Amino acid sequence: MSDQVGCDLCRNEPKPEGRRVRCRKCGTEYGENAHVCHATGCNVPVPPKMLMCLKHWRMVPKPLQRAVWDTYVSGQEIRKDPTDEYMEAQRAAVEAVAKKEGRL
Repeated sequence: MSDQVGCDLCRNEPKPEGRRVRCRKCGTEYGENAHVCHATGCNVPVPPKMLMCLKHWRMVPKPLQRAVWDTYVSGQEIRKDPTDEYMEAQRAAVEAVAKKEGRL
């Protein structure tokens, strides 16, 4: 699999400067305040419902990946109301990646 960000539509399109835009096909955001990977030090843009870029997500142990998806509630990234269980799972996933990268 490719670690490239975005889909075939938005990956090659020029991005406007100074404002945030979202791809209509895949949902990846670009520009100011774009949603980025939650891994420590990573600034790769990802769709808002995704926690991490593919590179970092692959570093998350499978049981933690399952915990993140099991506690994800559709639309929470739009409503800004993740559950406490989701926040606990995502913190554990971010910490696991940080440990693997020697950042903790």
